[in-house]
Amino acid sequence: MSKRIRTKVFCYCKKCNGALVDPRTNLNIRQNINHLLLVHLELLLNRLVLSLSVLTNLMLNLLMLNLLMLNLLMLNLLMLNLLMLNLLMLSLLMLSLILIMMKWSGIQLNDYLKEIIFF
Repeated sequence: MSKRIRTKVFCYCKKCNGALVDPRTNLNIRQNINHLLLVHLELLLNRLVLSLSVLTNLMLNLLMLNLLMLNLLMLNLLMLNLLMLNLLMLSLLMLSLILIMMKWSGIQLNDYLKEIIFF
């Protein structure tokens, strides 16, 4: 019976450091390295997905905050406009009352006051 001689191959892993090893050993080392690489890549992918999820949630929260601030700003502008309209109506009412009181009391407005009051 002849014994089959296996050829040896070079292995450059950390353990073998370029030594000649049995091909089955080299294949086993490569499979272990590939498995470790796949596990490492899967962990990196999970971290990336988690980071993207956190980033997406952060962006959504910022968008909601911006919308809320915009709504508050619009509300403030509306309230300011209503306040200005109320002040304008109040001043017109006071001016009308002054003119009515002057008319009833018989006080005549000179031309200068008429220009000031009626622009």
